[in-house]
Amino acid sequence: MLFSPKRPPSGSSAVYGDLIVGAAGQNVIAIALTNVLIIDVVQHALPAMILIGLAALVFRLLGSVPPAVRAARINIVEAVTVD
Repeated sequence: MLFSPKRPPSGSSAVYGDLIVGAAGQNVIAIALTNVLIIDVVQHALPAMILIGLAALVFRLLGSVPPAVRAARINIVEAVTVD
């Protein structure tokens, strides 16, 4: 098992996993469209696409900072007693 069901994947591994799954899915769809529909799918990365992908990556990583800071400030005993 890659990840424990009790502990979600960390931010960086989730981001890299999403990138890998997205790239693999894009390649599978391109191959399927080329073979089944006889549509030649040409893949090339435009600068805007790369910029949008990097911006999404930065926003996702920045979005993980506030919960991490809040979790670092919480007393573990108090957090467990609340739940």
